[in-house]
Amino acid sequence: MNETAKTLAVAVAILFVLCVGWFFSHYRPNLARVTVLQEKKEELLNKIRGFRISDAELASLEKRVDSHRRGLRAARARFVSKDDLEYAVEQIKLQGARLGLKFDQIIPDYASLMTIASLSEAGAQVQKLTVHLNMRGGYNSFGRFLESLEKLPFLVSLGEVSVVYHKGIHPELELVADAQLFVTSGQASIH
Repeated sequence: MNETAKTLAVAVAILFVLCVGWFFSHYRPNLARVTVLQEKKEELLNKIRGFRISDAELASLEKRVDSHRRGLRAARARFVSKDDLEYAVEQIKLQGARLGLKFDQIIPDYASLMTIASLSEAGAQVQKLTVHLNMRGGYNSFGRFLESLEKLPFLVSLGEVSVVYHKGIHPELELVADAQLFVTSGQASIH
């Protein structure tokens, strides 16, 4: 082999070693980083696809929000104003009397007034007032009375209810219940 061929073979070998060295030192780590970046890109794209909401889903959510807002407005309209507290307690008593109940005691527990919410657009506070009811009557009268509470022009929520059977007042029962009225400082509205 002549000298030129040997030099050419050494040059080709050195070039081959340089290419292999470059591949392992520079290109291969970059290729690994590109693969990791592509995997992360796919992962992020899948997350983005998961966050997309179809127009039908969005319309359904908007309808539900509107429905909840209407329900909230309807509930707010049934809050008792502080000026109407006596009227509300009297309406509860009249409702029970119409259905055959005799009230022994109706005691609003003004110490139970506590702020439970703030009506931001009206600037008013909503408070919950517990009213202790002690009444006597027939079992069916109690059921009809409890069902009729939702028909009152204000919001009443029943808390603890206990029925006491006394042999001395048979066939009547004694009912002890705690009703909650939702009171606001807004304008009188239930008359």
